[in-house]
Amino acid sequence: SMKSLANRRKEYWKQRALSEEATYGWSPSISAQLALPYFKRGQSLLELGGAYGRNSLLFARQGIKVTNIDFCRPWIELADQQKGDLQLINICEDILEYNFVHEQFDAVFSNFILHFFTKQELNTVFLKVHSWLKPEGLFINSWLSAEDPYAASGYSGGQYLHCFSQDELMKLHQEYNFEILSLNELIELELIHSKNKKTTFWLSVTQR
Repeated sequence: SMKSLANRRKEYWKQRALSEEATYGWSPSISAQLALPYFKRGQSLLELGGAYGRNSLLFARQGIKVTNIDFCRPWIELADQQKGDLQLINICEDILEYNFVHEQFDAVFSNFILHFFTKQELNTVFLKVHSWLKPEGLFINSWLSAEDPYAASGYSGGQYLHCFSQDELMKLHQEYNFEILSLNELIELELIHSKNKKTTFWLSVTQR
């Protein structure tokens, strides 16, 4: 069921956070570095599933007001330990259940998060993000590609994962009225468990 899927997801990431702490190291992801030029100093940015804040910190150090939301408490606590006096708010909540009522953001960003959601969950996320963004706000995400090895192997821990084709991503964004500014397939050598993994992914830059 959807509920058990969501619970299994939370448990899996909590265990990862407890066993490895900074699983992906402290360098910002390639997608965060590529997204950075789209954001301006003083703007507000929401990072979905920003974990312990490696990308949120990159944005906040550039004078962007960042909110990082992640359901994993150990990682949010680690993010809080790192933020110093930066304009960075870390919220431990599930984006599928949480709502920002009184604020709208200039941009929403996620790195390798949305491919873990089912179509039904993505529906929820896209509708929420549309309401959380200011008019013409940017929605920038990285997604595992259908060309990535994970597409064949599936993901560890019995997690749901969908690797996307270009066509699927175009349809998904059009369905929720996000204009695609760019959609590029990239390859990143990602350090996971101190081993390099070659990751093929899409970076979508879209606008409300």
